Amino acid sequence: IARRFQTRAGEIDLVLRKGRLLVFAEVKARQSADEAVFAVDERTRRRIERAGDAFLAGKPELATGAVRYDIVAVVGWRVRIVTDAWRAER
Repeated sequence: IARRFQTRAGEIDLVLRKGRLLVFAEVKARQSADEAVFAVDERTRRRIERAGDAFLAGKPELATGAVRYDIVAVVGWRVRIVTDAWRAER
């Protein structure tokens, strides 16, 4: 749905949709997949959640389905996707 969606709260690298599922994904490129995954710390997660809330506020028709947060770890040409990497604290 969107790439590099920017709000005052922060940026979401990718916003994807499959049916009623909405995915907010953070993309990190590092020397290893573990480094990329661990680079998404608590502060980064909260920023993405706030930006996701802003995204949904602008598109209320998408707010009726489930929301998932993924991490896309990029190492050279390899991509590792950590689905449902965390749950929003609400």
